[in-house]
Amino acid sequence: MSSFKENAIIVVSQDGWLLENFEEFWDDEEVIFAAVNNAGLALQFASDRLRADKGIVLVAVNNTGTALEFASNQLKADKAVVLAAVKNDPYALSDASEELKVDDDVLDACEFKED
Repeated sequence: MSSFKENAIIVVSQDGWLLENFEEFWDDEEVIFAAVNNAGLALQFASDRLRADKGIVLVAVNNTGTALEFASNQLKADKAVVLAAVKNDPYALSDASEELKVDDDVLDACEFKED
């Protein structure tokens, strides 16, 4: 692994939003994983290929449920991904597939928590 890539991983693992500045790594699984593990919404900078990677998207939505917005349409229709997203943030339901927006399990998991 190049030292530049190693440095990019260190930087984005501390502040995932800095991924925006590392366009050359937007299709690199390790860098994207480190970024979305810190800031789920950094998924918006990932390549289309990685927005369709279930493992990466699960990390992103477990960090920030509304990162579902940036997942591939296929994963917006994946019940496990949508469940993880809405358990983290019920507002993620708005980005789920139409079928899952009315799924009983998803709706049950989508209860709004009181602060």
